[in-house]
Amino acid sequence: MGNNMSDLSISLLGPFKMSLNGQPLTQFRTRSVQALLIYLVCEAERPHQREALMALFWPAMPLTSAQANMRQTLYRLRRIIPAVQGKEGEDPIPFLLTNRQTIQINPDAAYFADIQTFTALVDSDPAQAVALYRGDFLADFYLPDSETFEEWVAARRAGYRRQVLNALQTLTTVHLQQGDFEEAEALARRQLAIDNLRESSHRQLLEALARNGNRQEALAHYDDLRRLLQNELSIEPQAQTTQLVDAIRSGEVAAARPIVPRQSALLDAQQEPSRHNLPQLLTSFIGREEEMAAVEELLINNRLVMLTGPGGIGKTILCLQVGRSLLETFPGGVWLVELAPHCRSRPPAPNDGRCLGLA
Repeated sequence: MGNNMSDLSISLLGPFKMSLNGQPLTQFRTRSVQALLIYLVCEAERPHQREALMALFWPAMPLTSAQANMRQTLYRLRRIIPAVQGKEGEDPIPFLLTNRQTIQINPDAAYFADIQTFTALVDSDPAQAVALYRGDFLADFYLPDSETFEEWVAARRAGYRRQVLNALQTLTTVHLQQGDFEEAEALARRQLAIDNLRESSHRQLLEALARNGNRQEALAHYDDLRRLLQNELSIEPQAQTTQLVDAIRSGEVAAARPIVPRQSALLDAQQEPSRHNLPQLLTSFIGREEEMAAVEELLINNRLVMLTGPGGIGKTILCLQVGRSLLETFPGGVWLVELAPHCRSRPPAPNDGRCLGLA
């Protein structure tokens, strides 16, 4: 099965797919060979200790047996992918780098992995990232002998699903703003195909239907949503959803022509305003007027204000909303600064490592 050429492509978002020099590779001697390749591709940025890999793939096996399995698995993986083209176009180089302690994919190896491209594009170019998402991560792969590996897969799967849903929500918002309601409906339905309990996606679908002149279909979908939430979670729709439906019923949200030309809307969505870099809020901000007023007054009269509290209570969204409300007060702008990347060596704090700069 060995081959000295290097056109290697590995797709993990959806059913596992792999090709070498244009030929699909479907036959692996063991699932462990496939699992080792998958793990090394996903964690390609660093070398991995052999002992840790053995504990991941053969957690219940004696050390000597696990070592023998690792030697055989590496041998078989090298037979499948002996060498690939180098990133600089040089002659084929080894795909794997190994020594007595560690194993990793050669950092100089050139190959395509959909998860790496997806991760690189999901924030900067969500449309391209979404196009790579064929389905849940490793939708058809299971390693029965390792619960630890399956836990790792489950965590990865949830992370990629969250990323693609956020990207789809962003794209849906763009198309709603530009008046392309049919595309917005399609994108909202794709979100619901991934997670049918995501209520913000239902709201986007309701708005797309209503704006496209399908008021009765929107109201019928709301009835379906109510039944779904009651049957699955024993809850009622959120206040934002009922407010939207009331607006659809009253005609406040109704069929509309595109207000912004398509090209202009896309540019507006991709370019930040010059006086701030605050991300667009994709959810409604209702209430908390007292907290906003208190924070605004503190910011106007003090050089530094810190909001503290446990994660998840809404500190960031409150700061962003306050920042937007103060754009006219601070002519130099309002800027979101991410501090977390500069504090990785410090122990976790109850705050999320963000601050607003006012100029």
